[in-house]
Amino acid sequence: PFEGHLSFIQRRRICFFYLVKGSGDLSIYPKEELGMRSQTIPIVGGKLMVFRHDYHSFTFIPTDDEPFLVLQCWTLEAPPQLEIAEVLGDPTSRCRTRGLTFGPVEPPGNQVNVKALMSRLPGNSRGAMSYWTMLGQCCDAQVRIPNQRFDVTTYCSEDGDPVPGKSMTTHGGFLSERDVFCFDSHVFCMNEKEAEGMAPPQRVVLECGLQCLETGGLSRQDLS
Repeated sequence: PFEGHLSFIQRRRICFFYLVKGSGDLSIYPKEELGMRSQTIPIVGGKLMVFRHDYHSFTFIPTDDEPFLVLQCWTLEAPPQLEIAEVLGDPTSRCRTRGLTFGPVEPPGNQVNVKALMSRLPGNSRGAMSYWTMLGQCCDAQVRIPNQRFDVTTYCSEDGDPVPGKSMTTHGGFLSERDVFCFDSHVFCMNEKEAEGMAPPQRVVLECGLQCLETGGLSRQDLS
């Protein structure tokens, strides 16, 4: 409140003093450097007085004991626009100055601003929010090995017992079939034959890369 009052005193310019009801004497006191004399003006209800409050102070004394009503408002100068060129001090103090009151302390030096993020991970984690949701639900994203990858009965021990030449693990973290096999080659100006020869991770990187750029505000027209 104190800082706000000081800001008001520094920014106030024109005062509008409107006596709604009653009567009294309004005294105007100019600053000494103006070389002007003070003035006392008798006013009655329904009168509006306008003066520069940054050059004058004032007092109002009612002339009788009857109730009176005054409305006041001011025009204010725009607040100063401050530009912080550099913040010095220890890392914790710098973070508090910038309003970072929670989380880890920001490391010193130049930082990289992440404008967009895209992920495609097991557990249907298509995007950062889906990924955090999966972690928040304590999901391990482990599923039985899909038949589209390979035949589990051929390469794995069904009961989990050690068998020479076979794996005892029949579960793992896998992308869904849609994420691996569904690829719109025309979006990337590729023909179907070229797309068929691409490795699945390469197709995923292309799709996630495009989604990340679009999330960051870049369209395909901007990239062309």
